[in-house]
Amino acid sequence: MRSVLWVFLFGACCFAPGEKEPQAVPLKGRIERFPVVTTGKRWASMDEIRGTLGRYFEQYPQVKADTQRSQFDDAVFPAPFSRGGGLFPVLLLTDSGELVCILRTGAPHVGSGAELSITFSSDRGRTWTPYTVVARGDIDSHLDPRNPSIGQAANGDLVLVYSLYGDYDERYKPVPRGGFIRMEVRRSKNGGRNWSKPAKLESPPGFRLAPYGQMRRLKDGTLVFNARGSPDSAPQRQVSYLYWSRDRGASWDKPTLLRDGKTETAFLALDQLHWVAYVRDNDGPAMIAHSYDGGETWPQWDRMLGAARQVRGRIPGSITRLPDGLVLITYGYREYPFGLRAVVSRDGGSSFDLSREYVLSDSYFHHDSGYPSTVAFADGTIVTVAYANKDLEHPEWGTACIAYRYHQKLFE
Repeated sequence: MRSVLWVFLFGACCFAPGEKEPQAVPLKGRIERFPVVTTGKRWASMDEIRGTLGRYFEQYPQVKADTQRSQFDDAVFPAPFSRGGGLFPVLLLTDSGELVCILRTGAPHVGSGAELSITFSSDRGRTWTPYTVVARGDIDSHLDPRNPSIGQAANGDLVLVYSLYGDYDERYKPVPRGGFIRMEVRRSKNGGRNWSKPAKLESPPGFRLAPYGQMRRLKDGTLVFNARGSPDSAPQRQVSYLYWSRDRGASWDKPTLLRDGKTETAFLALDQLHWVAYVRDNDGPAMIAHSYDGGETWPQWDRMLGAARQVRGRIPGSITRLPDGLVLITYGYREYPFGLRAVVSRDGGSSFDLSREYVLSDSYFHHDSGYPSTVAFADGTIVTVAYANKDLEHPEWGTACIAYRYHQKLFE
């Protein structure tokens, strides 16, 4: 009976013939931008590292006619642990009102000469402290620290989970074993200024998982984060799990499967039982999922945007409840022109208005950008951080992490 139900629910998400793209609502000029981490030069994108620019131009033919995006002769392949970067940021609003951002520095999208670093803002994203390194790659072992998830325990400790990856060396050449090696946990008792030694966190037997996105703290103090990955026996098969800690991150329960075939997942507890998630699908449009038993099972899956063309352009993001009751999903937009976009729910997260797509930015040079992470303050101020391979409106920043400040009134 359960398999029949899944088929029915998934079938209900199939694309409708002639489905239209949503109305794009530009917000240019109404959003502030502030640099979090800048590099000054554009670091090589994954297409340049892999040598797939020809395929890239075929996928995005509009780029050929765009004089600002068609030239790739400014790419830098940085030395290991070079200053700069800012990729894959994850944002935390602490109980004291400080913003904490954990992000990738030292190397571009891949490479064992990378770091996970931390920076802070006490003025709601306008200015950020110089970043400090929390975890550093191991060139000799080709270990690349990446995929952080960060949260705050009820006692104030910061809890950081990340993975060690072994796919590309410091010269951006593939290494034989590849894939996620293990997850590690660190904690800080002084707001992220100092960190404990790493403790190993196990994946389910036969799987290799890596964290993703913002860690959540439930009302009872339980910490929950998403981890995604694949089984050793089928590396191309994606899975998405939730990890739970009932003791402020000291130990983690056996993870629960969110869904087979899905990957990076942002989630939010709307109340004790109803949770909502924005889920990446590498083979089709992103999905919006609902749980009605506190994140244990996820029976409802609704197709996201771009159904008419089976686009995969709306990629991982963040889901946030705003003080006025709206629920906001922000995500990277990897269709041309590249940038950041958002949709909102006006009924508390039960459904989302997919007829309108708010354009937060459309000035990214390349689609190797995005991964926004978003928080909201009690007065309605919203801060989103995301990375850009290069932002055409601020080319002097080079590869950068950017903080976007705006207000919930934009979605009224």
